[in-house]
Amino acid sequence: MKFSLLQGLMVDPLHDALYGELLRDATEMDREEACRKDPVSLVGDFDTSRPLLSQVSAVVATRAHFFGNQIACLVNAIKFCKQTGIRKLYWPGAPEYLADTFQVDEVHVMVGDGTGAHGNILRASFLYDRSSLKDIVPACTESFVDICRKMNFRIDRAKTDAESDSTLHIHIRAGDIFQGTNIRFNYGQPPLIFYTKILSLRHWRRVVVISQKGQNPCVKPMIDFIYSKGMDFEFIMPNFLDTLDAILAANHLVVSRGSFLLPAMAISRNLRSCYVFEDFYDSYVRCGFSKTEINFRRFRGGEEFRRDNIINWANRPEQVRKMLTLDESNLSEVD
Repeated sequence: MKFSLLQGLMVDPLHDALYGELLRDATEMDREEACRKDPVSLVGDFDTSRPLLSQVSAVVATRAHFFGNQIACLVNAIKFCKQTGIRKLYWPGAPEYLADTFQVDEVHVMVGDGTGAHGNILRASFLYDRSSLKDIVPACTESFVDICRKMNFRIDRAKTDAESDSTLHIHIRAGDIFQGTNIRFNYGQPPLIFYTKILSLRHWRRVVVISQKGQNPCVKPMIDFIYSKGMDFEFIMPNFLDTLDAILAANHLVVSRGSFLLPAMAISRNLRSCYVFEDFYDSYVRCGFSKTEINFRRFRGGEEFRRDNIINWANRPEQVRKMLTLDESNLSEVD
């Protein structure tokens, strides 16, 4: 059974009690947001006269996303289990990059939907990070980076060959957000001048561009700029594993805006510096990257570009045009 505060369906006393436990210190806005993004279901025989979370023996993370969001949901589910003392966690699995069974401290993670599990089950997507609400005591203080580094990725990071210190990797998002005109808040991508600025910061002997198929207008003029400077150049229009290998090999990385790079950067043993545009750096801070050995250099494109392109991205012609025409005088590095 599912419940939704927004739809006015919180009438079942079981779920009413559960939500009271999960979000007892949250604001009404937080409650509505959590319920909208991540409705919860309970399966089993619960005694409503006792705290419900103490009766849950296993958690099921239900959604199968693609890499970045999938790992984010799994990390949220692990944090939830650590907060509540639940030891078993089932999830859809990702055999191409994660082991089917592994342990993160006291939490046993395994592939499955909970079928055949003994005891009561709590099911949720964990797209919404409940730990950010500080709703359960003791709170899980471990970061996204901390937990990623404890997960059993099927990648031999120790044997990943690092690129030369004079090689720059650039990840460009070029697919979904350049299709259609739906507003995607905070998903506007960096302008051309951001890339040419970083390419001019030092003498890069080699540049590796990693990009999806798509319409990002910065790709072609950026490649022309690379050739004009006489740099060795490689373009990767990759499948997933090619992308992951390239990111894990990078010493110096220019990042796009999106969730894909976060887990790859978290488990990299080679990454030394990262170039970030606008307030997407805040995501890295929240994930725990500020406590890592990675040196972040942050750039801004001015308040007008942030408002018109980054925050309210809708793939409109004038937004695409501004990505190419933003003047270097608008670009600044943040201390």
